[in-house]
Amino acid sequence: MPPDPPQDDPTVVLSPDGMLRVEHRHYDDDRAGPWDTVRVVALPGEEVLVQVPNRGVTAEPVAFPDPGVAVVSVTDSQGHWRQLRIDAMKRVFRLSPGEVDEALDLLPQRLGFTGPALRYSPPRRPATLGQRILMVILAVASLVFVLGGLWMAVAGHTSTDRWNGALGMLFFGGCLAIALRDLRPGR
Repeated sequence: MPPDPPQDDPTVVLSPDGMLRVEHRHYDDDRAGPWDTVRVVALPGEEVLVQVPNRGVTAEPVAFPDPGVAVVSVTDSQGHWRQLRIDAMKRVFRLSPGEVDEALDLLPQRLGFTGPALRYSPPRRPATLGQRILMVILAVASLVFVLGGLWMAVAGHTSTDRWNGALGMLFFGGCLAIALRDLRPGR
């Protein structure tokens, strides 16, 4: 989590029984992408039970299935969404319905926040039609120059001509590989 996050007003959800307060604080970081910090506070003593960073914002609302219990969507260190069930009276949590309750102290370890931080890379935007046309033109031009380098390497009269042809094939072959990589549908 960034050392000095902007102090925006959090979105606060109170449990119907008045035992829990869930705070969501969202802010955009130009260097690391969007952050959504989730904090669960036990009332009336203002004890912070859970404070975890999220990647992105969930559309699922906070649920309070039982007195003193909150179900909140959080992300683990890999960016996978998990349904965190917190029991404030027992001071335990559960990450999926089939699991057993665990102590709240183990939550950062179970979410993977105790190891080294992973590099976040935002999802790539799909290429526009203009970008795809440009990559096709680059691929065709690179193929022409690769073939020209091959012809120069084979039919050159001096060793300099042959070496220049081989280097041209190598350089424009790399350009062709990059153009073909960027033409893939998943890019």
